[in-house]
This record gives sequence, C-alpha cells and structure tokens, in this order.
Amino acid sequence: MASLVGFEYFLSNIIYPNASAISIILTMGIACIYCSTLGLEGIGRAGTVLFVFFLAALATVFLATYHSIDLLNLHPIQSNPV
Repeated sequence: MASLVGFEYFLSNIIYPNASAISIILTMGIACIYCSTLGLEGIGRAGTVLFVFFLAALATVFLATYHSIDLLNLHPIQSNPV
C-alpha cells in the first residue's frame, strides 16, 4: 500500500495539484482490486499491452531525436580515450 500512497503523492502534487487525495486513492484502489481479481491472465495481458506502449514510446523518442544522435557517444569509453 505504500507504493499507492507514493503514487498518490506524485499525482496530487505534480500532475493534478487541485485534485483531492481521496479521489486519486479510490480510483487507483479500485483499479488495483479489479486487476487483482483477474488473476495471472490479467497481469499477463496488462504486461503485453504495457510492453507495446513502451515500444511505441521508445520508437517515438528515437524518431524525435534521430537527427541529433552522435554515434561517437555510443562507443565505449576505453575505445576512444579523450
């Protein structure tokens, strides 16, 4: 439950400063209870969906910064000492 309180603190102070803390905790608590009733299959499906979103976000960041990539920064430190 401590992670839910930390997440609520982050949401109420950074993302939604005008929202009440109890509404955020209730919404997240209901979502957690619903996901836990689905069991292992629900966790697996949620992991698959989150993995797809993670790949899409990673591809978006890569494409947005593609023009500013310097390949010299990808070499190990010892291969090209300064």
